[in-house]
Amino acid sequence: IGTIIKNGSWNNKVRLILNNGLITNNNIFNNEDSITISATGTLFNKHTITNEKTITNNGNLVNYLGKTITNNKTIINNNILDNAGIINNSHTNGVINNNSVLNNKSSAVFTNYGEFNVNTGGTFTNTGALNNTKTSPSISATFNVIGTLANQDSGTIVNNSIFENEANGNITNTGIFNNTGNVIIKTSSTFTNSNTYRNQVSGSDTGLIDILGTMTNNNLLSNLGIVKVTSGTLNNTSIMNNDNTFIANGDVKLLKTSNFTNASVIKVYKLVRNYGTLTNNSSIETFDSSTFENYNMITN
Repeated sequence: IGTIIKNGSWNNKVRLILNNGLITNNNIFNNEDSITISATGTLFNKHTITNEKTITNNGNLVNYLGKTITNNKTIINNNILDNAGIINNSHTNGVINNNSVLNNKSSAVFTNYGEFNVNTGGTFTNTGALNNTKTSPSISATFNVIGTLANQDSGTIVNNSIFENEANGNITNTGIFNNTGNVIIKTSSTFTNSNTYRNQVSGSDTGLIDILGTMTNNNLLSNLGIVKVTSGTLNNTSIMNNDNTFIANGDVKLLKTSNFTNASVIKVYKLVRNYGTLTNNSSIETFDSSTFENYNMITN
């Protein structure tokens, strides 16, 4: 087990680098073949890493404050990846598979333009900035949660592309989540909002949240876009403001502490149960075979 301190440029062309010890990168590192960090290995990035092929982390990969990792092909994290700097996952070919622990620190900016997967058993903890950003109207970024995504109180997520909570995936938001793209909560997945979730509009982009699993709002859910409870359940225990389109094809439960204000359109095709306070300043429509049950207060 050795130590490499790299102060000059390093271009890894057609050979495997197997790191069982410590590599500290202090300059430009271009990987055009394969890097494997073993269980006993550590790679400290204190400058710039550009990956054109494959990096597999079975040990520790640490990106320092203000430093940059750009992924143009494949990164596989099987142990611990700590980011205090900038990570960019490029569109078209950039794929990052997180199978273990990824910590996006308070100073960090993580931007996904390609494909990012939090796989089964993987966790992504965000206390910094996480951006899921499409490159153009025809080139989308996809962020898939099959494991666990925890956006903590200092964390901000900004999505203008495709953000999917897959079956058995779990998203918790105690920070800020701003959406002008598509957030899809699939069957058997859960999304718990305990701070601020905003469906927003930006130019021609309208934020959509599509609920086929379970979403629980414990603080503020603000909708300027579209909320669709397609086949799942939306539980609201706090403040929910609808200023555009709200469609209930599944189950909507407005619990005792709920305060739901509607300033636009609510369409009920299946079930709404109100145990809290519902203020309607615009339109509520119910359709054949739907059920609307009130156990507390509705102000129209």
